[in-house]
Amino acid sequence: MPNVHVERSAGYAGIAFVLISVVGLFLNGIPPLITWPAGDVGDFVFVHRTLWLVGAWLTLPESAFFFWFVVQLRSFLRATADLDDGLPTYMLVAGMAAGILALATGMLQGSLGFRPQDISLIGVRVLFDTYTMASTFIFIPLIVMVFATSLSARRHGTLPPWLVTLGYAAAAGATIKSLSLFFTGGFMALGGIGTMIIGVVPLMVWMAAVALELIRSPRKSV
Repeated sequence: MPNVHVERSAGYAGIAFVLISVVGLFLNGIPPLITWPAGDVGDFVFVHRTLWLVGAWLTLPESAFFFWFVVQLRSFLRATADLDDGLPTYMLVAGMAAGILALATGMLQGSLGFRPQDISLIGVRVLFDTYTMASTFIFIPLIVMVFATSLSARRHGTLPPWLVTLGYAAAAGATIKSLSLFFTGGFMALGGIGTMIIGVVPLMVWMAAVALELIRSPRKSV
């Protein structure tokens, strides 16, 4: 018999993840852009050092909530009378990969902010570019996670159709976001505002909607 309280807790974990992610994104105001000179990036991190490190630390609770969410989402998707086609497990593996990448990205962010006054301009450039690129690489397993969830839900009816459609749209937006790896400027710039709107916003909306669905309609035994 499914534990309704456990499954609802996963929904609350998903909401907590979204809230922490939004706080982390805007904790320092408008974050440095990939187009900034290394000296300006170093000055920004030095001035905002404490909040920069808080943002890095937030990846720890963020990942913990995210891991619980994807584990229970897999359980939710598998609660069907149909034969398990492997998509929920595929989603879980992709979600775990995204969470591990997020932790690595937080470590890079923390490394940049730990002793910013001692880092050379070349060091700032390398660390910041690697941190920004890692932040974008996270979207590659997230694409798999969202698409696998949506495809499984469409096949087995575990999520409402509108949420399946939203998932496909979020996966498409995340795919566009991942293409920013090829751009150093303009609308598609790596880590820029444009691709954040296209990639991050739909993903956060989708995850919050799925979390609310877990809270509102925990699975029934089959």
